[in-house]
Amino acid sequence: MLPKTMNRLTQLERLDLGSNEFTEVPEVLEQLSGLKEFWMDDNKLTLVPGFMGSLKHLTYLDISKNNIETLEEGVSGCESLQDLLLSSNSLQQLPESIGCLKKLTVLKIDENQLMYLPDSIGGLTSIEELDCSFNEIETLPSSIGQFSNIRTFAADHNFLTQLPPEIGSWKYVTVLFLHSNKLEVLPEEMGDMQKLKVINLSDNRLKYLPYSILQLQHLTALWLSDNQSKPLIPLQKEVDPETQETVVTNYMFPQQPRSEDVMFISDNESFNPSLWEEQRKQRAQVAFECDEDKDEREAPPREGNLKRYPTPYPDELKNMVKTVQTIVHRLK
Repeated sequence: MLPKTMNRLTQLERLDLGSNEFTEVPEVLEQLSGLKEFWMDDNKLTLVPGFMGSLKHLTYLDISKNNIETLEEGVSGCESLQDLLLSSNSLQQLPESIGCLKKLTVLKIDENQLMYLPDSIGGLTSIEELDCSFNEIETLPSSIGQFSNIRTFAADHNFLTQLPPEIGSWKYVTVLFLHSNKLEVLPEEMGDMQKLKVINLSDNRLKYLPYSILQLQHLTALWLSDNQSKPLIPLQKEVDPETQETVVTNYMFPQQPRSEDVMFISDNESFNPSLWEEQRKQRAQVAFECDEDKDEREAPPREGNLKRYPTPYPDELKNMVKTVQTIVHRLK
């Protein structure tokens, strides 16, 4: 418990109650009107009470690593909130009012039990980073097309079978993590993501890629398999016999379910940022090969000597390396 006299601290701006044994958010918090940053991660909370919406100046809220099952509607009153961390909880749904957080730029809801995202989430028009990985999401609402400022989107380890074509409006997205889903087809609109640099599509059920993928001139890494030893491999044009549409493919298609007995070397051995930076600089531009130079295509790794190298991160994403390394570690 916190002493009731704390209600006098109306000018308090930062409060860290992380790594304790709290089972509920102290009511005295409602009186701390000047609070801007609040940590209550790694406790035993089951509920985020609506009275927290009275914290009108709160910009950062970390309540990850709890047992939270309910996020009350009133939380949307935190009109200044920019970072909301809800990772590693027991949420089965988000409140419809989540879309009212108009200034939110970072939302982490990974490692929960979410089966869907509400349509209202499209109201997060300032969102730049959204991580909804490790949930049970089967479909994404078309309203996510309103994420006009999204830079990084992670929805890996879910049950997605398709993506809404509206994601083609993500003009600034640079990183997409979509691995370990059940994706069978990708929308042609993905070719409109002109700033896309890194995309992980491994461990899905794709038969081919849309022809528009060749329009992604800034792409530096296209992961199609855990066994892939290089970030980019040649693609060639083909005509889908069923739809008669022009698509692109290579020897990695159709994708096969991941083998449970595949062994990877440790991250300490495989992750070499300086090596990737050197290799990235050596690549003048991305070039997708079609039918030419087939003999130069990457040969499948030899069995028993499998390595997975991490994605080469562009300079402007280096501040996200810690987050991405965590996601990569989950693939082991």
